[in-house]
Amino acid sequence: MSIRSLTPDEISARMQDLFARASALKAHADRAGIDASSAIRAGGLGTSSKSDDNNGVSFSDVLRDAVRGVSDAQMTAQAKAQAYQLGDDKVSLEEVMISIQKAGLAMQGMVQVRNRLMEAYREMTNMQV
Repeated sequence: MSIRSLTPDEISARMQDLFARASALKAHADRAGIDASSAIRAGGLGTSSKSDDNNGVSFSDVLRDAVRGVSDAQMTAQAKAQAYQLGDDKVSLEEVMISIQKAGLAMQGMVQVRNRLMEAYREMTNMQV
């Protein structure tokens, strides 16, 4: 299995998808008046490997791919920085700076996704049945 790096546009699109799913999950739970654990299972946040009916991709797969993309971006940035420091002529300072910025943006985006998911989870666990 190979891991590919995500572009900033792909990361942004995946984050928007995660935000939309979290909002839809919260709205569904609010409308239905169901408890948090049921809403989490219905939204695909549990350990189930069931696919989402809309596009055949499970939430856990999207999240796992996003985390792998962030990790890959960080490893790429580290490798380029190390190659530049060792005097590799194939790596320019511009490439190093761009890869570091991409890794930083990817990490910031992932932190925001985590914060939103934790916020949604807290709201759902505090819902009254």
